[in-house]
This record gives sequence, C-alpha cells and structure tokens, in this order.
Amino acid sequence: MRRALITVVMIVLLAGGVSAGNLKPITLYAGTGLSVPGGPDGFKDSWKIGYHVFGGVGYNLMPCLQVIGHFGYHVFPYDIDKYVNSGTFPNSSVDEFDGRTYSVIMIGLDTRFSVTAPGARARPYVQLGFGIADTDVDDLNYNGLTVRQGAGETKPYLSFAGGVESALGPKLSLFFQGQMVLIFYDDDNSRIANKTVTFFPISIGLKF
Repeated sequence: MRRALITVVMIVLLAGGVSAGNLKPITLYAGTGLSVPGGPDGFKDSWKIGYHVFGGVGYNLMPCLQVIGHFGYHVFPYDIDKYVNSGTFPNSSVDEFDGRTYSVIMIGLDTRFSVTAPGARARPYVQLGFGIADTDVDDLNYNGLTVRQGAGETKPYLSFAGGVESALGPKLSLFFQGQMVLIFYDDDNSRIANKTVTFFPISIGLKF
C-alpha cells in the first residue's frame, strides 16, 4: 500500500515538473520542518516531536487563489524513555528497546488564499486541505522480541494552515507555515476508535 502511494505521488510530481516548464499557472512546492504531537493524550504523551518533508504541485485559479496537489511524510519517534520509566519492564534499560515509530503519509488537495499588497515582497496566506492519511505504527521490540505489535490504517484527514511567503526572485519564494492536521479514526474497528489524532507541523519551504 505504501509503495503504491509513493509511486503514484512521484509520477504526479514529475509530471507537474514537466508541465511547470511550459505553463505559467503551475508552481511547485517543497519543504521540511518539525511535527508536534497534539492529541489525544495517548499520542501526545507517548510520542516525541518529529519531523516532516512535503511537496506539491499548485495551479493558480486566480492571482489570490490556488489549488495544490499535496504529498507529505511525517515521522514521530516513540518516547522509549518514558515507557521504560513507567515500570512495565523492571530492571530494563532504554538501549534494549527500539521501534514504535508513528509515521504518516498524506496525499490530498489544498486550497490556498493569499493577500497581496502593491509593492510588498511578503504575502500572507491561509490554506485548507483534505485527503487520505496512510498511518503506521512500528512494532515495539525488546531485545529483538516484539512486545507490542504495530498496525497500519488509512484514514481521512483535514488540515488548516497559515503562513507568509516572501519573494527571493522572479520565480522563487521562501515561505514559513504553521499548520494543524486532524486524522479521523472514527469507526469502531479502528485501534484508535472514535478518536481524532492531531498534530502541528511547523514548516519552511520553497515555492518555484
């Protein structure tokens, strides 16, 4: 499932790159940053601040309005220190554990609305997105043995973002962005039944 998603995304981004050379309405995005766990408590308290990378292909509908095909990859390391200190495995050390990383592949569509003042280099914007999130939690291993089994699920997500874009040249801009992502585990068959996982990506990127 993950390999198929990544393959589709790479084809779309490469196709967008070819189109961008011929069509002025097309722009490309790439960025990275930190991902901060938000909720519920089981997620916020058990996983550490992670990182993410993302890319996108945007199409300008109007000077102030753009739709963007979005791909993102987020990784959250498990807080093994806290798990060991909880006393679940007495007389064990952090070095004896590994795994339990929570990762998310996001594929979706964003709508960006920006405000441009005459002569200003900076453009504030807001952005709304939705799509599917392929989530995965690795096994937790103790001395090579699995003590907590991982799982993967594909769920819908919503995202809300705001940021500032600043021109570096005629066709290149730098942007800073804050975002909130909500992944909906809203069915009884889910391992996180009727819960919404929330996290906050803080990003820096280039638009070209």
